[in-house]
Amino acid sequence: MKKLLILLTALYTSSAVGFSVVLDTGHTETDYGAVSPFNKTEFSYNKAMVETLQRHISAQNRDVKLVPNTQPDLTLQQRTLYSGETDLFVSIHHDSFPAELNAQREILSGFSVFVSQKNVNYPQSLDCAKKVAAQLIRAGEHRSRYHESDIEGERKILLDERGVYRYDDLAVLKNARSPAILIEIGVIANPREAKRLEQTAVQEKIAKATTLGITDCMKTR
Repeated sequence: MKKLLILLTALYTSSAVGFSVVLDTGHTETDYGAVSPFNKTEFSYNKAMVETLQRHISAQNRDVKLVPNTQPDLTLQQRTLYSGETDLFVSIHHDSFPAELNAQREILSGFSVFVSQKNVNYPQSLDCAKKVAAQLIRAGEHRSRYHESDIEGERKILLDERGVYRYDDLAVLKNARSPAILIEIGVIANPREAKRLEQTAVQEKIAKATTLGITDCMKTR
C-alpha cells in the first residue's frame, strides 16, 4: 500500500507540473534564412535542432507541438497563432552576420537568447530565457557577443551576462500569446561553428541543455 501511495503521488506531481511547448522552426525550405559557407541552409539546421529538441522534451512526458514548416508562405504573424494554448513558445534559429564582419568570421560564434518586453508575459519569457542560457553555459556552450557590436540594426540590449538580449520588435516574440523566447543556437556563417553544429552529439547536448532550462522555468510559472 505504501509503495502504491508513493507511485500515485509521483504520478500526480508529474501531472501537476506538466506543461506544453510550441517549437517554431523559424524558416521553411523556400524561405530558408542564412546559408553556411558550405551552402547548408539555416532551415536545415533549425529543422534538425527542432526535431532533436522535440524528442528530448517529449521524453519528459511533456506536450510538444510544432509550427508547420512545410507552408512556404507562412507569415510571422501566422506562426504566433500556434502559441495560443501553450505554456511556452520557442523559436529556433541559427545566426549569421553582415558582410562587413566577414574578416571576423572565424571568431564570431556562440548562442543568443532573445525576449521582447512587448510580449504578453515578459517576466516569464525573461525567466525562461535566463534559465535556458544558464543550462547552455553549464553544458559548455558560450554566448555570442555579436549582438553587442556597434553595427546599426544589430546591437541589442544585454539583459543577462549569460547571453540574454532584449529585442522588443521581433515579431514572433512580441505577438506570441504566451511567454516566448527565440534562441540563436550558433553562428553558421562561421565555418568551424557551422561544421560543429552539424554534429549529432552537439545537437543532442544543446537540446538536452535547452530542455533542462525550459523545465526549470516551467517549475516557477
